[in-house]
Amino acid sequence: MVKKMKEFESFLPNSLTDVLETLDKERTSLKMKTDKRAYGKKVTLVSGFDKTTNVKKVAKLLKSQCATGGTVKNNVIELQGDQVRRATEILEKENYHVDYLR
Repeated sequence: MVKKMKEFESFLPNSLTDVLETLDKERTSLKMKTDKRAYGKKVTLVSGFDKTTNVKKVAKLLKSQCATGGTVKNNVIELQGDQVRRATEILEKENYHVDYLR
């Protein structure tokens, strides 16, 4: 009986955290746009993350799935190249709502 309670207690905080993360994702509307940098290079910018979101974790996911480089500056993800279509698909699979700004 004690073993089952420990299993339940260890399950509860993780599931509660998952529920809160899902709620944050669904209510957060991310803004995505492209920008030109030096020498005409394009950069995709993703902003609008909630303060509780682990932006570095999301950036790592986007960089690996888009097969591109990038960084995080001031809670804004910068991806090298025009990655709007790919990044939008990835973020929507992760339950984020994405708005493209022109």
